[in-house]
Amino acid sequence: MTIPESYWDKILATLGSQDLRDICRTNKLRGFSSIKGKQALIDFVKTSLDVTELIETIEHDGGNAIRREGEKAKGILFDLKPREALKSVKINSDNTELELFFQGFQWTVRTKIAYIFGEIGFECGCLIGKEGGYCAHMQIGYTAMVQMNICPPNSIGDPEVFFPAELAQYDYVNMKATTTDKVPASNATLFFDKKVVEFKSVDDALFRYYLNYADPTVKTISSLAKKPSEKRPDNPNFEGFLKFLNTEASGTKLQIATTLLNKFGEKALLQKYKEYTFQIRMQSADVYMVDLKEVDFARKLVVANVTKMNSHDIVIEGNKIEHHGDCKSWKYNKERHKFCRHLTAVFKALEIEHPIETLELLESLTQFTTFGGN
Repeated sequence: MTIPESYWDKILATLGSQDLRDICRTNKLRGFSSIKGKQALIDFVKTSLDVTELIETIEHDGGNAIRREGEKAKGILFDLKPREALKSVKINSDNTELELFFQGFQWTVRTKIAYIFGEIGFECGCLIGKEGGYCAHMQIGYTAMVQMNICPPNSIGDPEVFFPAELAQYDYVNMKATTTDKVPASNATLFFDKKVVEFKSVDDALFRYYLNYADPTVKTISSLAKKPSEKRPDNPNFEGFLKFLNTEASGTKLQIATTLLNKFGEKALLQKYKEYTFQIRMQSADVYMVDLKEVDFARKLVVANVTKMNSHDIVIEGNKIEHHGDCKSWKYNKERHKFCRHLTAVFKALEIEHPIETLELLESLTQFTTFGGN
């Protein structure tokens, strides 16, 4: 079997960084030890191997990686005491998209998968899913779609041969009858490869909320060229922003900023910068564990604790938000925004349990919010 090139990137994304380094060693490639980042390793493998070697690697190593994720999927569905379990499934009113929620010991994962225009598109919050790989959650979501007749078998294409057949034995249909909420088609956002199918969603409301409390300037954009801090991987930088803009620019900070301003215009460029920083903020929030101690939407009251290395207590009451903990964004960005990663993590945790109510809460907070705490 020769897998078409259109699947290569997703299969390679399913591999772990250690898998990619092992491939480099097996093929006696030089120079990979100094490469940092999974995507950089993928690019190195793609450019260093000849076509025959690359195809063999994709079919053998990539196939094993997909099978490994398939074994994880089986554990999620069938283990008596799973490390992670499928908690709920939601289907939109058009019967084109599923939203699945998985619960781990101290984490949650959300997966969206859709069948639109005869193609499968998906996004997932796990590490492999974020990179576009065929993760365990995606395999479960796809198998559920086939069983619910949302899409026909073989909609994924050749990589589907690596998915375990046992996933189809799970009774998604009866689970849907007891745990699935019919939600409006407008309550979902799906990044569909390079096409974007957008609906009104909690993410959309988060973005509107973010825009209210973010005020980047041209000076901010011209300062992006500083070296990203290793302790702050979400720190915006020119390389990431230029990639987001799908453009190239070189020179000094001022020259690059001038190039971008001339190309996009100040208003459009600032909007794109807000979109870029919002995307980073959403991604960086996923590393935090959130304990929702009290949630009462009727009173507009949310009390939560957010932890990673340090602990943060966040209280939302009416149109007031208080944040107690060592958060630099909260302490020092008084004239800019109050949209820190910890608060973002709370909103994302709320969305998993209460998507409709969270949407309404965010829309009310977008109108007017006061801030307190330290």
